[in-house]
Amino acid sequence: MDDSGPMPMEAGVEGGGDGDPIPNPGGPTFGTKCSGATSLAGKVFAPNGTDPLPNVYVYAASKVNPFPPGNYCNQCNMPLDVWYTHVQSAVDGTFSLDLSSVPFGPDVTFVVNVGRFRKVTKVPVMCGANMTPKAASTLPGKSADGDIPKIAVSTGNVDHLDQILTALGITEYDCYEGRTSSSNPTCPTKDTTPNLLNKTSSKTINDYHLFFLSCAPNAYKTFGSATIASKSSMMLPPESSLSASPSLGATSVKRLMS
Repeated sequence: MDDSGPMPMEAGVEGGGDGDPIPNPGGPTFGTKCSGATSLAGKVFAPNGTDPLPNVYVYAASKVNPFPPGNYCNQCNMPLDVWYTHVQSAVDGTFSLDLSSVPFGPDVTFVVNVGRFRKVTKVPVMCGANMTPKAASTLPGKSADGDIPKIAVSTGNVDHLDQILTALGITEYDCYEGRTSSSNPTCPTKDTTPNLLNKTSSKTINDYHLFFLSCAPNAYKTFGSATIASKSSMMLPPESSLSASPSLGATSVKRLMS
């Protein structure tokens, strides 16, 4: 198939649903209509289309639900979407999705999802082995291509986490000046990080799902981790903390798409 692939779908707004996988409600499936196994195989990529990603959910969806407002953690036993069948990508990003239980038809609603990064695509399928178009299995780097979290990144003296996001193919984020000197920023800045944290900017930290705080010596002397956390009602993962430390950047980037 052409790697440009079919056009992505918008996330569904149909109904509710508890997110539990459901069986085919009736009618023929690929398992009953096809002689032999029918599958979709491929590889999941970061938004740059180059770096393969492990542990990404790959599934044929029965219903795609909108993300809840605010911060949200997808739980393994309570998936947001309803699927007929699913797998997770292997360490090299590869996957093979068995479509035996999926209703028979000319295409399937194919989804790749990790965290708030999600792409939904109608993928044509025939009986037998099918290859997934690369475009369908590449996570979105901007909202025009699918669902992405709202991201803020602070500039740093040595850590340039905005450049890491760009290298991953994530091009939709807000940049804030986090250094004591504002000369030669590595990304166009909306405002300063202290203004963001003090809620004196046009946005606050609560407007974002991900916040990357780069190391900037002397820039946050008045902000301890408790002080920053008290300015935000964000739900933070237990292994993360808000501090002027390079480890936050490393942890955040590692956790971003894994």
